[in-house]
Amino acid sequence: MISTLKKCYTEAGIAGKFRLLHKAHVELIIRATGLATKVHVFIVDLDSFKRYANPSKLQIAFAQIFQDLGHENYQIHLIKQELSGEAWDVQIRSLAPNIEVMFDSKEVYGNTLIPNAFIKLKTSADVSVSVIEKQPLTEQNFQKIDKNFWQYLNKSIHLSSIDQNMYTLCKKAAIFYDASYCQSPFEQDLTINHYQTLEPRDFVNACLEQIAHHNKIQKTASRFVFSACDPVQILHLLACAHRENPMEKLAYNQAIKTLEQLIPQYLLSIDALVFLTSAQLDPNLPLLALYKKYNYPIKVLTAANSDDAFRAFTDFIDTIFIKK
Repeated sequence: MISTLKKCYTEAGIAGKFRLLHKAHVELIIRATGLATKVHVFIVDLDSFKRYANPSKLQIAFAQIFQDLGHENYQIHLIKQELSGEAWDVQIRSLAPNIEVMFDSKEVYGNTLIPNAFIKLKTSADVSVSVIEKQPLTEQNFQKIDKNFWQYLNKSIHLSSIDQNMYTLCKKAAIFYDASYCQSPFEQDLTINHYQTLEPRDFVNACLEQIAHHNKIQKTASRFVFSACDPVQILHLLACAHRENPMEKLAYNQAIKTLEQLIPQYLLSIDALVFLTSAQLDPNLPLLALYKKYNYPIKVLTAANSDDAFRAFTDFIDTIFIKK
């Protein structure tokens, strides 16, 4: 709720790198809207790999905060990354020449161009936002992130293939992008003989374990989460195991039904699925057909070998999630 007290300033500003959008930032905006008629937010345009979301998404999240507060007189700007606070001030001054004051949660702001320089607004956060941003994004710190920012935290990318090297390729991509990797419950034993020893309920339990693990990692990851297992793959493995060694019909059908019910939930948590194949393979593979049946956001890439596969995979990620 916006303060009904008389506004002290006509135009005020808040500036920062905003790698994360914390609840403390929201409090800062609430205080600022109570003190100024118009509030400017200046976002430093960092290198994309130093962010948990790109600047355009961050701008949308900030705008939603102002709209939730019912404060329509705001403006969001991007400023170039500079080595000094004074260089920031020059950009701020050019974008908002009538700004009167800068609000922040830090003790020191070396401002030279803004008339009223700097006013520190305390928030209820126990530790300053700047310190939180430099720490790893732990489960505890995740709870401090504003709800408007959750949907922009990272991109979940799933890799699938009938080639067992997909796990190695997925791990390699996670290392390449300094990202997180969600391990498959079936990763340790990929032989069909192993699958034939499992009961239908084991496949369901593995799927539930995978979803829980994926959701936990997605909360605390930085930029990307790579995964090489999902409900459709597990459904496919269950069908293969049943074909090789028929299972009890009622238990099998119930497992199929349960896995199908889990697919829509998992679909909500992923941004892209890449299916790797080769020119020699039938494009109508049963696994690929399953993905299309359940409307996965799938991209099929063809590669001759593992090096080509990695290159095609990373080119796709760069094009879709980094260069846009």
